[in-house]
Amino acid sequence: MKKILLISLVLILLIIGGAAAYGYYYVNTTFGLSEAEAIGYEDVLNDNTRLIAMVQPMMAIPFLRPMIPTKLASLPSWVPWEPGQLLDKGAPREVTLLAGTDPAAGRIPFMVFVNERIGGPIVAAQMAAQEFFSQPGTVQWDAPAVTLPRRGQLETRGSFPYPQEIKTQVQTMFRTAKSGASAETLTREHLFEAVLDNREGDFLAFIGTATALGGGSLDEMLADPNVGPIITHCQNIRLTADITGPDEMTIAFRMGMIPETPLQVRLAMLFAVNEIAFPALKNGTGPLYDGRNSDFRGLEGYGLTLDWKQNKADFKDGALIGECILSGFRPQIEAFIAANIR
Repeated sequence: MKKILLISLVLILLIIGGAAAYGYYYVNTTFGLSEAEAIGYEDVLNDNTRLIAMVQPMMAIPFLRPMIPTKLASLPSWVPWEPGQLLDKGAPREVTLLAGTDPAAGRIPFMVFVNERIGGPIVAAQMAAQEFFSQPGTVQWDAPAVTLPRRGQLETRGSFPYPQEIKTQVQTMFRTAKSGASAETLTREHLFEAVLDNREGDFLAFIGTATALGGGSLDEMLADPNVGPIITHCQNIRLTADITGPDEMTIAFRMGMIPETPLQVRLAMLFAVNEIAFPALKNGTGPLYDGRNSDFRGLEGYGLTLDWKQNKADFKDGALIGECILSGFRPQIEAFIAANIR
């Protein structure tokens, strides 16, 4: 009799344990309450990728935490964390854009990869339900557009058309076929970091496609002495951004040039960056807007200030480099959080 009772007790415990384990598995796979493993963009990279742009949100937590309210009325009572804790636990490890050209398919495929930590299944379901992905437009979204192949790997995939005339122009000017994986990678040392490998003309492909889709002319753009030579002599571009003060972000860029870049092209690059691009971005002035009736006021029109950190952009070790300081964004972030996170 005791043996039967013991066996019955063991069976009951096994049933309870199995039910608890299944309950935890169901809740975790449905809501993603446990922390997902760390997965990097390298795991989803393919040989066509030439543009990689990554944000590491966890690096911004020390900057954002003082702005987050200690209590949120909109936070469900069943959530076991305070708002600050939720920020610590919920911020993704990385959000990365990957893009490249696929000449054979005539498309420019891209993917946004998110290494989610908690809540991945809920986020994936909510994103997939958005009408945005089903509306007709220039972007052709994969079906389904949003997937979660495994915890920690949230993906959105789509593509742009790659116009035949742009593809022909790239092949004529660069005469280089796709040759395996990109030579450029990220350092993972910055809040934001982007790199573009232009050895096979993807810079021209991206800009040319954007120009064509916007109704512009690639031939006119390439004929501009301040634009065309820069695109064709550029080997790679790297851009980083880091919060370096209470209301300060340091933005650094580096444009590597092919070794045979002539002096006149280097001078044209200096002029294009220092005298055209920077004034236009800063406050909507310079040759791009001289004599034109434009309401664009650059970053200053949005309450932001952009200045060179020390000197203007210059050449060093075969590359055009420069560092800028962006400020004025903290009050705007504080106002946004106060108005939308309660």
